[in-house]
Parts: sequence; C-alpha cells; structure tokens
Amino acid sequence: AAAMNVTGGFTAAIDNSEFTLDYAGATVQAELQHKINKSGQYACVPSVMIKVTPPNGDAADRSCGLDLEFGADFNGELKLKKAKFYAKSAIFQDGVPIMTFPCKGWTTEPAKGEVAYESIEGAEGYLEMKPIEQPAAGQAKAVLSNATLAPKGKVEMKFKGRKFTLDLNGISFNGGAISEGSETIDCAQKYQPLPYIELQDVNPGSPLHNQTYSLEEFKGKYVAIVMGAGWCASCLSQAHYLEKIKTDLEAQGRKDFAMVVINDKSANSAANQDKMCKCSKSPCPSPGKHLSYTVFQGTAEFGWSTLIDPKTGQAGKKNDCFIYAPDGRFIFKHIGKGTVQLGQFDQEVRAALNTKVEDIP
Repeated sequence: AAAMNVTGGFTAAIDNSEFTLDYAGATVQAELQHKINKSGQYACVPSVMIKVTPPNGDAADRSCGLDLEFGADFNGELKLKKAKFYAKSAIFQDGVPIMTFPCKGWTTEPAKGEVAYESIEGAEGYLEMKPIEQPAAGQAKAVLSNATLAPKGKVEMKFKGRKFTLDLNGISFNGGAISEGSETIDCAQKYQPLPYIELQDVNPGSPLHNQTYSLEEFKGKYVAIVMGAGWCASCLSQAHYLEKIKTDLEAQGRKDFAMVVINDKSANSAANQDKMCKCSKSPCPSPGKHLSYTVFQGTAEFGWSTLIDPKTGQAGKKNDCFIYAPDGRFIFKHIGKGTVQLGQFDQEVRAALNTKVEDIP
C-alpha cells in the first residue's frame, strides 16, 4: 500500500438535514493491481482498493472513514464493486462492541455499536484512472509517482433501513501509489454472450419503443425474460408482476437489471400487442398504463424457442421465465406449465434478481 493525498469530500442528506465531510488531511491507502505487460505501451489496472481514514482516526477508529473497491467490468472500465462509510466505528471484543467512535460532523445514529453504511447491489459508481505506462507497465511492483484516481457517480448507501446518497464526484486522490503486477489477472470481467435475438420493441411505455435491438442492450445487467402472448391471461399476470418487481427494486436504488417479455408471433395483432403492453390490473403500480420495460414482438426467426435452457436443452415455451446474470450466465428458469402459481413466480424472480454474482455456482 502507498499513501496518497485526497481532495474534497461529500455532502449527504439524511434525517432532514445535510451533513458535509471534508477529507482534507486524511490518510489514504490505495492498493492497485495491474496486468504485467512487458512489450506493449500500457498495462491495464483492473483492481483498485482505496481506504480513507480521517486525520484523527487510526486502525481502530475508522469513524467518518470511507472504503472504495473498484474492479474491471466487461468493457475493462473500473466499476464500483463496494463502498463503505463508517458513521460510527467500534472496537470489538469477542464479537461484541466495547467502545464506539461516532463520526464528528455526521448525524446522530440511533443504532448501538458500529454503524457502517454499504453501497447497494448494482451501485452505479466508477473510477477514472489512466493505464500504467512503461517501464512500470512491465514491472512486478510498479511505483507510480503521480497517479490520479477520480471516483465518479452517485451511490445509494444503506444501513438497516436508513439510507443516503454518496456523491463521489467531489472526491479525488493523487500522489504516490504502488501497483502489484500479475500475469494472470484479467483486464476485463469475463462475459458469456446472451442468446442472440433481434426484435422490435412494441411497447409504447418502453424507453426504446419502436426500436429493433438485441439482448446485448442489457449487457452487464440481470435480465428476466418472460415468454408471453397478448391472448394468454396468465402471461399478462406475469408481466404485471414483473412491473411490480421492477418498481420495488428501483425504489431500493437498483438499476442493474432489465425486464423483457417476448410476445409470441401468434400474438402480433395490434389488439394482442396492446394487451401485452398494458399493465391493466393488480399488482400493477399504475393500472391502465403501459409497462415500463421491453416488450419484444416475436417472429418466425426469433421467439420463445430461441432461448434454450443450457441445463436441459429444452427450448422456451409459454409462461417460462429465463433469468441471466450480469456476466451472461443462465441462473434461473421458472418453468411454465400452462398454469402459473403467481406467488411462487414472484418469489422466485425476486430471489434470482437478488443473487450475488459471486454466489452463482
């Protein structure tokens, strides 16, 4: 680890007030990893961990401290993996907090013991950083004399039902850093392409209405796909449940998922498309309005059967729901059987969309 300088801080709204933390003078530890490149001009840096400890803090007292972890995404950009803010730090003995240190300048936290807010799943933060140039690019331990790390994004932070937005745009780090070299680390996260379909989005409520596109539009997100049809009452109910799940996840600050319905080729009439795209009854958050996500119109070339369950080899059919992870892996299939237990469908889809990528076998 190497010490860096920090500039700025953040202002957060919580408990009907605003609180500003300035990290000037804080201790910064930055741990970087790069892929050793002895012949090329640059080396990528796919892993960065930053730990900020305010001037009066130490290893035991992390109050007001901030931890940021970034990792390469599918495009090689440094995406926020985890953020942690210590509103109240603690010293533990046998797992029990015996002393606490509240963050000065922060709201009074009602919880006893340590209070550490963490970023929600799918938080949309990232890090701007230049690649490492030669000769450091080819070294097992690269000493960077003038590195600049610039976090970006507004990140939803939560602790036991309490939350605030962490604005990373006002914080930057610069100065000396050490990067550990590796010959095996990947410059980008591995990705398995989603099944190829290219269809028109016929839903007036979708941001991409009337456009023709593929599932790659949702690369890097969880994707839930229902095999539906405007003439199928249970399919319409499934679509309504997807809308409710979408609304609930968005209320939690989640943006790392997408919902899709493939309206069967047999339901390509204007009337059937209108039925499929309308959120007409409970549990729709806004009955009578259009769904707010993609409704693809199936064709003879692309439709339900284009999606294949890799575990069984079976093609998709009416009422099936396929769910894919952000890295493209198939993680779940709700099997349609002509009738749908909607409560079970709701629970299974929510559980799959809340599965952490690192927990997927």
